[in-house]
Amino acid sequence: MTALRKPAEYTDEAAEQRIVLYGVDWDSYEKLLEGLQRHPGTRLTYNEGTLEIMVVSFGHEKLSRLICRLICMICEEWGKDYVDGGSTTFKLQKKEKGFEPDGCFYFRSIKKLKNKDRIDLTTDPAPDLAVEVDISSPSISRFPIFARLGVQEVWRWHEGRLDIYQLRGSTYVRRETSRFLKGVKVDAITGLLDSYRDLSAPAWQRQVIDYARRITGK
Repeated sequence: MTALRKPAEYTDEAAEQRIVLYGVDWDSYEKLLEGLQRHPGTRLTYNEGTLEIMVVSFGHEKLSRLICRLICMICEEWGKDYVDGGSTTFKLQKKEKGFEPDGCFYFRSIKKLKNKDRIDLTTDPAPDLAVEVDISSPSISRFPIFARLGVQEVWRWHEGRLDIYQLRGSTYVRRETSRFLKGVKVDAITGLLDSYRDLSAPAWQRQVIDYARRITGK
C-alpha cells in the first residue's frame, strides 16, 4: 500500500482530515478495519482498491449526530418504527466496496434487523437511509458505493445546506422531500439545523417536534 495523495483539506482544522491510499487489497482493508476498531472518530471508505481514511473533526461529528437526532425525533413524534444503525461498517467483498456512514437508518425489514447484532451484506440489506456530512469535499465519492450496495436515500450536508438524494436505477437524483419521512422537506431541515446555533438544546428539540406535528396536522 502506498499513500499517493494528502488533500489540501488535511490541514484545515474545521474540515475532516483525509488521506487516500491506492492499490489496497481486500485483506489489507479488513486488517485496517480491525486495527481501527478502537478509534470511533475514523471512517474508512473502500472502492475497488482505493481506500480513504478520514478522521472526523468535532464540527463534523456534532453535525452528523444532530442530523441523526433530528431524524429520530421526527420518527418518535410520528410513532414511526426504525432501526438506528449509527456508523456501522458495511462491506461486501464480491463488489469490493465498503463504507462507514456518518449515520444510517432502516425503515424496512424492522423485525429481522431488531434481532441482529451484526450485518452481513451477503444476506442482509444495506441501510434504507444514509447520512453523509461533507464539510470538505470528499476524496472518494461515496455515492457510487452507496448505489452499488443498494442504499435507497442519502441525506448529505455540504456547503451549508442539506440535500436529499434518492436512488433511481444505478444513480441518485436530488429530491425536495424524503421517501421514508413523508412530507419532510430539505429547506425546512436545513433551517432547523441552522437554528440549533442560536437555541438551547431543549428549545431546538421543541422546534423540531413542532415541525413534525405541522406535517401531520396535529
